[in-house]
Amino acid sequence: MREGWHRALDVQMDTHKWCLSDLGALYNFGFMGEVMSKVLDSKNPEMDEHALRLVSISLSEVYVQALYRADTLYITSDMMHMLLQAAHDLPEDAQFDEHVLITPTGFCLFEEPIVRVDRHEKKILIHGLVWSKQLLQSREDGKDMGVVIFFLVDPTDPIDDYNTKFAEQMRETGITLPPLALQHFYPARFGDTLPHTPEDQTVMGSLIIHETLKLFIAMQLVAQQKIGEPIQMRPDRATRRRYAREYGGERLITLITLRRKSVKKDDEEAAKVEWSRRWVVKGHWRRQWYPKSQTHDYVYIYEYVKGPEDKPLVLSERRVFNFAR
Repeated sequence: MREGWHRALDVQMDTHKWCLSDLGALYNFGFMGEVMSKVLDSKNPEMDEHALRLVSISLSEVYVQALYRADTLYITSDMMHMLLQAAHDLPEDAQFDEHVLITPTGFCLFEEPIVRVDRHEKKILIHGLVWSKQLLQSREDGKDMGVVIFFLVDPTDPIDDYNTKFAEQMRETGITLPPLALQHFYPARFGDTLPHTPEDQTVMGSLIIHETLKLFIAMQLVAQQKIGEPIQMRPDRATRRRYAREYGGERLITLITLRRKSVKKDDEEAAKVEWSRRWVVKGHWRRQWYPKSQTHDYVYIYEYVKGPEDKPLVLSERRVFNFAR
C-alpha cells in the first residue's frame, strides 16, 4: 500500500465498495459482533442476543457511511515520524474533543504503516484510520456526543503477523480481499481521556489500542498548529472521473506533510547568556489558551535548535521512532 498520495481516494472508494458487497457486509457485521460480545460479556452480561445484533448492525452502518462521507487525508512519512514522537509524550489527561477534530468524518491513509506489537510479540500494522462524529449511547454524566474510530490494516501486508493468516483464510474461502480491513474500533465520548490501565489486555483496553488512540489525539491537536502543512491535491484524471461517476461531484485529497524546520531564535535570552554551543531541544507538550474555543488545549512544541548560530552544534542521544518493518 505504498503507491503514494494519489491512490488514497481510490483506496477509500475500493474499501467502501467492498463493504457494500454481500461478503463485505457479512464480514463487518461478524467482526463487530465478535468484538462487542467480548466487551459486553465483562461489562454488560445481561445484554441479550437481539440487542447485541442491533449494536453490531449500527456500528457496521456507521463504518460504511463514514467511508462514504469522509474527507480524504494522506499523511507523509516525515509527518508521521513527528506524530509518533508527539504521541509517545502525549499527557494521559489529553482528551477527545470535538473542536480539535481535523474533520468530523475522516479517512486517513498513512504513507508508512504504524507498527504495533502485542503481548505475544506479534506485529500488527495499522495502515489507516477512519473516524466519524456520532451520538453515542447515553450515560449518567450526559457525555453523549463523541467519535467512533476505526483502525484499518492491509490484509496483503506480509509483515503483519495476524493479517497474513486472515488473508489466507479469505482466499481459501474464495472471498476477495479488501484494500483495507477492520482491525479494531473505539467509541470515545468528547471530554473523555485516554483509556486507563493500558496494561489491561481486554479487547477495548489493549496496549495496541491505547497507543493508536494516542496517535489519533496527537494528530488532531497537531493539525491545529503550523507544524504540519496541509495541501489540497486533485486526484489524477481517471480517479476524478471514477469518483464523479460513482459518487457525484469532486473530492480533493488533503496531503499532510511536515513543514521545513527552522532555527528558533531568542535574541533577548542570547543577550543575557553567552552560550558556548548549540543543542536540540526535544519535542514536548504544553498547555495553551485558545480564545476561539475558550479552552486550554495541549500544543506540541516540535524539536528545534537553540543557541547562537556561530557556536558548534552538540548532539546528545536522541530518541528515534521508526516503523520497524
